[in-house]
Amino acid sequence: MEKEQQLSAQVNRKKRQYLLLEKQKQLNSLLDLQIEALAPVAAAANTFTEEYKSFATAVDATRHKLPVKNVHVGEDASQFL
Repeated sequence: MEKEQQLSAQVNRKKRQYLLLEKQKQLNSLLDLQIEALAPVAAAANTFTEEYKSFATAVDATRHKLPVKNVHVGEDASQFL
């Protein structure tokens, strides 16, 4: 009787290990598919990051007005923009 319980417990343990390994294999295959699908997106994201840095620098450089000293601009300064 005790031997049967030990064998039953061992079988259950082996089943759990098998199911866990199968689940891990399934997750690994899904991760591989995601990596394969997202690789082009990662490359595009790097390009976008570099282009955005350049764009942000250009916007930052043009956002400030140049100081106007000792120049008569008149009433409508926006006409020169």
